[in-house]
Amino acid sequence: MKEKIRTIDLKQFIKYCFVRFYVVIPVVALCMGILVSMNYREQKEIVESSKKEIISRVMNQNHRAYYYKSDKFTDAETPKGVYNSMATIYVDFNFNDVELKGGVDLATYSGMVGNDLIDILVDLPTLEEVINELDLRSYSEFSNLSAERFKWMINKNFLGAHVLKFVVSDIDPERAKLIADKLLEKFLVNVEKYNLVDSVKVIGYPNVPEDSGLFSTSSEVIQTGISKKEILKYAIVGGILGVCLIGAILFVIFIVCDTVRTENDLAFADIQQLVSINRRKPDYKRIAYSLDFEGNDNKNILFVAVGKKVDAEKVASSVKDELKSINKSIKVSYAGDFVREADALSKAREADGIVYLVRYGKTKMKDLIDAKNSLDRFETQNIGGMIL
Repeated sequence: MKEKIRTIDLKQFIKYCFVRFYVVIPVVALCMGILVSMNYREQKEIVESSKKEIISRVMNQNHRAYYYKSDKFTDAETPKGVYNSMATIYVDFNFNDVELKGGVDLATYSGMVGNDLIDILVDLPTLEEVINELDLRSYSEFSNLSAERFKWMINKNFLGAHVLKFVVSDIDPERAKLIADKLLEKFLVNVEKYNLVDSVKVIGYPNVPEDSGLFSTSSEVIQTGISKKEILKYAIVGGILGVCLIGAILFVIFIVCDTVRTENDLAFADIQQLVSINRRKPDYKRIAYSLDFEGNDNKNILFVAVGKKVDAEKVASSVKDELKSINKSIKVSYAGDFVREADALSKAREADGIVYLVRYGKTKMKDLIDAKNSLDRFETQNIGGMIL
């Protein structure tokens, strides 16, 4: 005898997954969350490293410009990813009481005074005050910031004899302006103590610089912000992995459980389906008519429940009422769950025909086959089965 091969009904599997959305959605969301979180942390580490790298480059560039007069860092030469907030101050000197000695002319002396004003601007104690008042060390990229390093974020020079210009370079435009504002405030207070300055007038207040994009060279691109596209990409990948993972788990459960769901499942157990599946409202009248065929008059039909949550008593009672309504004398009885109760075997001896009652997606295929094989020993007629 050729062995029967149990096939997988993909339509039923899809339906099985669909009704378990309460499991599918959390697993998919969890996988998406894990991958997005991993990518976010990775990007954040890259961004933090990039911020420190860019600020370090700014400081080094200003350092070279000051000492070696190379790589002049002006507002027109803003590297990408760096924001420059500039302030311009007009300084009027009072040289009336100055006696020039040693061949020093007024222009040279004026330049020396200008250097003094620059020193006042980037005085280390003053810069330390700015760092503390703005709490700059609370930023990860400034966690180890010293006043000595901080001064190289400031590019300063005199334009002509009276105009002092300074530029604060930072990766955050708002913060660049805050630093420039604070430096200007400190300078205006400190410069009053310098007796060669007659008056000071601000002719250009610090501005919020515009976006300058990513810091890049011909060979590299430094990331300065979290990429939403990357986050979205990882979310999609996480969602796909989540669907695959939960799909695989549900597929294994679907196969291992192997429950009765379709007419083909009944046929695999050599049981004919009496009526079409209607789990919400079984058609008891149609069941009654399906029992009304030649030779069944005055016969005892046994309804046997196979599996949990099958109310054989209710089904038998409803069918009995329908048989009475069509004036048929077929006797109807019922037996409890075949798997857990023993009365089905004793009642099967007295019955003329058996109808198997199974619960959709709950009754295991193995239990149905075992019940069928056990009751077949009594040579009781196998009338068919119902999926409730």
